[in-house]
Amino acid sequence: MRKAIILLITILISAYIYPTDVTDDTKTLKIDIDTSLSMALKNNLSLKNSKIDLNNKLLKMATSWNSLIPNAGLSVSMGRKESTTTVTGYTGTTSRETTSNNTLSAGFSLSLSINPRMGFDIAQTVFDYQSGKLTYDQAENDLIINTNKIYYNIVIMKQQLDLKQKQIENTKKNYEISLIKLERGMISEIDKLKSEYAYKSLLPDYKTLENTYLTALANFKLLIGVKDETNIELTSAIPEIKKLDYEKIEAIGLENNLNLKILQQTKLTNENLRNIYISQLFPSFGISYSASASFGKDFTKDAWFDNMDDWNNSGTFTFSVSMPLDSYFPFSSTQVEIIQTQNNIRKNLNDLESTRLQKTADVQTDIMNLKQIEETIDSLSVNLDIAEKTYDLTQKLYEAGSKNYLDLQDSQNNLYDSQIKLINAKYNFLLSYLDLKYLLNVDHF
Repeated sequence: MRKAIILLITILISAYIYPTDVTDDTKTLKIDIDTSLSMALKNNLSLKNSKIDLNNKLLKMATSWNSLIPNAGLSVSMGRKESTTTVTGYTGTTSRETTSNNTLSAGFSLSLSINPRMGFDIAQTVFDYQSGKLTYDQAENDLIINTNKIYYNIVIMKQQLDLKQKQIENTKKNYEISLIKLERGMISEIDKLKSEYAYKSLLPDYKTLENTYLTALANFKLLIGVKDETNIELTSAIPEIKKLDYEKIEAIGLENNLNLKILQQTKLTNENLRNIYISQLFPSFGISYSASASFGKDFTKDAWFDNMDDWNNSGTFTFSVSMPLDSYFPFSSTQVEIIQTQNNIRKNLNDLESTRLQKTADVQTDIMNLKQIEETIDSLSVNLDIAEKTYDLTQKLYEAGSKNYLDLQDSQNNLYDSQIKLINAKYNFLLSYLDLKYLLNVDHF
């Protein structure tokens, strides 16, 4: 008993000193669609850079008031002044005497210039931040949409790979049956060769599809920030097709469309830029104050504050108004900038209208696609049911010798095509659904 306890303690101590690495890359990381979206938003480097740009715009907006801080300065100067004088004595002789004095002076200045442009410059930082926020939101939405599409595309590819594998297994089984039938004299050598060719011709197709799947999986790891050597498994299936209320969708409108919001924000930015140029036509007001003091004696020898008359003090307060005149000259640079900015605003209005019409057409196109795909899915589901029954019956008749291999191969190909068409139709429905959500910028319908 004591040996068992000692052995248990030794094992526990060893486990503590040499812990197991829980991040073993040989383990499979199972990822659903919500987890992949969280990882993409967290790890995507391009989105991180967009966030840094947005934070810089936020900092600039939050500190834009610093243009109202006065300019202030403080100066201190020290020097040495030497002077030479000629002195005549009682005997008529002359001599030269040199005196030196260490000087000290200090000055303070404060000035502030105020003009109408300062207010519009502060407003510009607000517009820049709002534009940056919309750009970031668009980048985030793009990443979400693309992650969804890539995720489900890989899911579709895995389903296609599984179907191809099942087709290969069925074809191999039929080939093995053909070998038995050939031995029994039930089929000819040609029928056996046809069965062998049908089986082995699928192997390169499977390998190509597998390579495409693995490549897409590696790119997806890069997108969500997973190490390439980590094995992952996508666990979310293609969402079930649900009936949509298209009248409700059409009533949502394009008020939340990010492209239109960005264009509207661009127009507001250009309007403020135009106001900045117009503000240059107005006067600027300046307020300044300066003060200086100098010590009249040697500051290294004499007391500084025994006699305040030893200090020479001065102060100046100034209020000034300046009016630019060159901006009023015909076709001055300021007036040309105002005209060009106004023309840009007209272009913004045209772009807004053009984009609104295009996005409206895109919404209608996506709705028509969804309606069409819904009908297609219903038809394909019926066709798949028929193809499955036909294949099962043909397989039994082929094994019984009542059907030849060509009949079996046709029914098998029809079943595989029906399965692939239904899978692709569901994926196309999902793509149109995601595109419509992106256009309307809503979470769900």
